[in-house]
Amino acid sequence: MTTVTLTSKGQLVIPKAIRTALHIRSGTRFTVTVDDGRIVLEPSISKSMQLGDWLPALQVRRSIDDAELLAPVDGYDE
Repeated sequence: MTTVTLTSKGQLVIPKAIRTALHIRSGTRFTVTVDDGRIVLEPSISKSMQLGDWLPALQVRRSIDDAELLAPVDGYDE
């Protein structure tokens, strides 16, 4: 269990280990509710996702040589 402190401006810091485990990054919006005396934070699902939000997931994480890159195109007839 981790303890955090509420600042005078009403801010909390979510520990890095938790942010990493839940894939939370700067700018993530949350829905805040109270459930049986507990504060519940749930990441909001944005309906206006932009291409930049998806690019990291689409990036190739390994090197691809030219032959491998062009292989699916071989044999294509116009």
